Amino acid sequence: MFAVHISEKLRSNDTVMAQVENNTREPALKADLPDAATDAIVEVMGSHEKMATRLLSDEGARDIFLGLLYEILGRPEGPSLPAGRNRT
Repeated sequence: MFAVHISEKLRSNDTVMAQVENNTREPALKADLPDAATDAIVEVMGSHEKMATRLLSDEGARDIFLGLLYEILGRPEGPSLPAGRNRT
C-alpha cells in the first residue's frame, strides 16, 4: 500500500512520468524519479513514519523501492496491489 500511495503522488509529476514512459529502467532510475520519490516519502512521513524512515536511511531498501515504483509507474492501468493481495 505504501508503494501505491507514493506512486499515486508521482503520477502527478509530468517529468517523472515522461521519463518512466520513454526510458528503460536504468536511465529512468538515474533521472528525476529518485529525488521525486524521496520528496514524496518525506511528504507522507506523518502517516507512514516507520517505512519512510527506513527508506530514507537505508540505501539498499530505497533502491529496491525505487525499482518497485518504476514498475508500478510503468503500468498503463495505474497502480494496483499485486494479485492475491487484499486491501484491508
